Amino acid sequence: MQRFKNFIKGYAQLIAWCMATGIALPSALHKYRVDPPWPEGHGVVLITALVGLVTLGVIYQISKHVSRRTLRFACLWSAALLFIFCAAYFFIKAQLVFVANSNGVVLIKGLVCREDVARIYKGDCPLLSPELIDEMKIDPEKAWTASSITAARMLLLLAWTTNFFLLAVFLGSFLVLQEKRKR
Repeated sequence: MQRFKNFIKGYAQLIAWCMATGIALPSALHKYRVDPPWPEGHGVVLITALVGLVTLGVIYQISKHVSRRTLRFACLWSAALLFIFCAAYFFIKAQLVFVANSNGVVLIKGLVCREDVARIYKGDCPLLSPELIDEMKIDPEKAWTASSITAARMLLLLAWTTNFFLLAVFLGSFLVLQEKRKR
């Protein structure tokens, strides 16, 4: 019976960390427009929560059979990679996301310009400046190919979710490491 109570305690702690990393943090970042603008609404928060929950669940399950050394390794490397991927996310977001001044909508640029736009803006395509986009009243679907806009959206979402995956690996490894130290 004690083993079952310990399992429930560990699971409750896991749920609390999942709520913090998977829902509360992405929701707060959504409020301040740090998250990607696609998928719209709370889609990013839900995807992020799912990534965090699954990652923490897997870490919790496999960590029972992993040494402390391996957990320390996972903890340190996930923290280091988190800094790198966080910088990468903000770089990608700065390059691909812009606000349409005419209506204040946050949009994502594509990775490949349409042929007619590429001829006009040779040196600037595909990373047209927000000022140029606003000045020329360029609609994203008319400036970039649909598949390149989708690829840019996926790239931004992948960079975002990778950060939360690494955060979940760090927190999960850290929690299990602390749990193993208590024993």
